[in-house]
Amino acid sequence: MSISSANSVANTSNGKGKDMEIEKQFSFVGNLKKLHEEDNQQIENLIAIIHCYTNGNIYLEIDSDINEKLNNKKFYESAPIYKVKTPSNIDKEISNALLFQLDELEKELVHTPYEGDYIIEGRTFENWLIKANIVDANFTVSFGNIDNKEASENPRKYLIRLSNLQIDYNPQLIRGKILESIYGLSNLEVQYNFSTDFLDSQHEFSLISVYRGKKEAEILSAEMKFRVIDEENAEEISYNTYFAWFELLISFASGKCIKSIYNIETFEGISGHKKIEFWSGDQIFIKGSGIAVIQQPHLHLFIKQCASKVTLFNFAEKGLGSALRWYVEAFTSNTVSVEFMLLCTVLETLNKHHSSNISSRLIPTSMYKKIREQILSVIGQYEKGIDDKKDLEKYYIFKTKMEKSFTDGSLNKVGSLRTSLKEMLEFYNVPYKDLFPELEFIKIRDKIIHAGFGGLYIAPELRKLANLIVRLILSILKYQGAYIESRRIEIKDEMGCSKHGLTYKNFPFQDEC
Repeated sequence: MSISSANSVANTSNGKGKDMEIEKQFSFVGNLKKLHEEDNQQIENLIAIIHCYTNGNIYLEIDSDINEKLNNKKFYESAPIYKVKTPSNIDKEISNALLFQLDELEKELVHTPYEGDYIIEGRTFENWLIKANIVDANFTVSFGNIDNKEASENPRKYLIRLSNLQIDYNPQLIRGKILESIYGLSNLEVQYNFSTDFLDSQHEFSLISVYRGKKEAEILSAEMKFRVIDEENAEEISYNTYFAWFELLISFASGKCIKSIYNIETFEGISGHKKIEFWSGDQIFIKGSGIAVIQQPHLHLFIKQCASKVTLFNFAEKGLGSALRWYVEAFTSNTVSVEFMLLCTVLETLNKHHSSNISSRLIPTSMYKKIREQILSVIGQYEKGIDDKKDLEKYYIFKTKMEKSFTDGSLNKVGSLRTSLKEMLEFYNVPYKDLFPELEFIKIRDKIIHAGFGGLYIAPELRKLANLIVRLILSILKYQGAYIESRRIEIKDEMGCSKHGLTYKNFPFQDEC
């Protein structure tokens, strides 16, 4: 099969008009079998070709004979199998196709339909170990010449979509400590290849452009690389965790949602390095964008400066990882109210992690317990003096609410959400009074949650809320340099129109903030 033929087929199934390039392809020999239960009727010695595309899609190319075997396998395994109990001279399994003629006979279900997934397992001609899931065994794309005269020369081919493709390039080696991990990314423009160390200079982070002359957001455009600097002394970590955090940091800076296409890991081995490659085959590309907080030419400088802040303390204990995830999630919303709530969630996530490390008690616990006992004792004395049944029911409600407030400690907390947010902003030296002197966005938040509508003028407040979050995140990262905010531009005309543009500011913040 030619590459162009496979391209056109993949595009047909994807609904795309342009050819999608193949990143990798290799021949495969192995078995096709059930994943979720034992399979005694595998399709063995399956010879096929695996195609990995630059948009992350994976296909298994098979010929007509294999496709027919697969269809037969799916047909018989998806139907229930019965055994006839009577008459005694009929004692064999029969399919549903025959049972409609034997309604008068007693039947016993001996095999339920298989509802699990199918996988392929085997090796390439280079002896690489292959394993992958079949996404949908009922969906195939056919291509090839259907003219009977040319059928023998150009037989019809079929493509089946795969997922969770794993390629073990060194199956004879035992996996040891991870040394390097490379992630293929889409929707990320890298103007300057660069690298920087992180985690106390024990590990290195690199970002490399792999553009191939096309600017489509969905296709492979960059590689993110992690490697151990000192193989002897560096502590082993999970690069997947740090990849997720650096990905969020880059998304925050660039205002783009990034998709991971593949991951190549290199491990330490006894007699050499072991390499394993993984393709998820995920077709989902999240569209949407936010403000590019950092200009694209300065992205490498931003990452270099902030790489040392990508730590377990900042991104897990301080909640920066979760907060950035909510911030990037806001890129995808087309509804102002939903985006507003997502940004509020960013602030409350950071506030929760910040306030959890600070004492929130107004008075000491010992004093609080004594006051609680006295107040509840006084409330209990009034029960005997209430004769009216309705008043007594209301009294019980009041008593329960007071007991609950004392139990959960809400009466001994420092203050409201507004108070704790102000304390957090002041702790990080984040100027906010030019945006919300009294954090007025909380009123809009409450209206959306409790009334389902935040008012007619949410959009301008949404821009200011995003600016506040950008300032807070840059403060937590201790960034120093230029960044971008949204600003409202007043246009003096009869309609009183206004629009939003971008403004450039510096951190640490100057008086103009």
